[in-house]
Amino acid sequence: MIANRSPRRRMAVGFVVSAILGIAPVTAGLEAGASDAPLGSANVRAVATGIRMPLYSHAGEDVEAELPYSLSELGAGGVGHALTTIAWPGDTGGHGGSTVGVLSGSLPAPVAALLGKLTPVVNALNDPYKAEAPTTSGQPKVSLSNPGLIMQALALPTHVNASSAVGPTSLSSFKDDAGPLVSATTNVVQGANSVTVDARTAVTDISLGPLYIGSIVSTAHATTDGTHSSGTTQTQISGVKVAGIGVTIDNNGVELANKGVLPASVYAALSKTVASALKTIGIESHFVPSTKSVAGSQVSLDSGVLVLALNNRGYQRTVNDTGSVLQFGGASIRMTASPGYIAPAITPSSVAPGTSTPGGGSIPSFTQPP
Repeated sequence: MIANRSPRRRMAVGFVVSAILGIAPVTAGLEAGASDAPLGSANVRAVATGIRMPLYSHAGEDVEAELPYSLSELGAGGVGHALTTIAWPGDTGGHGGSTVGVLSGSLPAPVAALLGKLTPVVNALNDPYKAEAPTTSGQPKVSLSNPGLIMQALALPTHVNASSAVGPTSLSSFKDDAGPLVSATTNVVQGANSVTVDARTAVTDISLGPLYIGSIVSTAHATTDGTHSSGTTQTQISGVKVAGIGVTIDNNGVELANKGVLPASVYAALSKTVASALKTIGIESHFVPSTKSVAGSQVSLDSGVLVLALNNRGYQRTVNDTGSVLQFGGASIRMTASPGYIAPAITPSSVAPGTSTPGGGSIPSFTQPP
């Protein structure tokens, strides 16, 4: 019986060894061609917000105004989604416009005055006036505009763009020469071998009592080929004045501009003036720095944000437990991708036991032990 089974065993072992030798060049081909593989699937989410007003925040419920707001999403299979609006109420703020009138009495006078200037925009929170374009239904491009207002959403399998801009012509109380008041743009472009993502928001010419901000520009940029990624993000604040005195706002808080060249007595006097002016409006400011995480094909970027908070216990207890009144700037990107697959060329081969192989050597014959 053993003698009769030995030939079959020898054939089986020879087949297994031949199969292993055949797999080896296939595996090597996959490894060698991995870096040249086209881009496979990608999942991207880019968000940009010019001004964020947390109007109400308590026990997980929130009503907020984001002026403007742009979102671009691109998923596997070329599923894109673009949404942009001059006034977005946040996740649970569908009736944010009606809430503004109720809460305005508890806000500092400069903030209430700013809300008054933005009344036409804030009222849109009850029924967001938006441009939205999904690839799964509807038109791939939606464009809405009025004097001083632009909203455009584009959603194609390889290109998603969401852009909104509000200019001073639609808000007559702002300076005519200030350029765009607020703008937010997100853009995703997928090519054969990579994805490029940009998010940008700009806010210009903002006055809150003695506080004046020339511009706040937040940007985020990322690319990936499915294996390697890169990303940058930053927020630049310029032209800031308090009571007409030039200051800077960064990780160190509010400081006098060019403080290194000022005489000590002048520096002390100006610092006192700035502190007193900010105290009159009851608002504290701090800067949240940018964050960046890039690992392989995963990217997470958040630009810096300027936060103005109201240090009032009654306000925090009844209206907004975060204390935040206004947030300026904000561009973020979340992205992950994978490389495509190139099937290697496989040539059938047959190697019998005891014969030479392309890799050198020979497969020895197998003898069943007694």
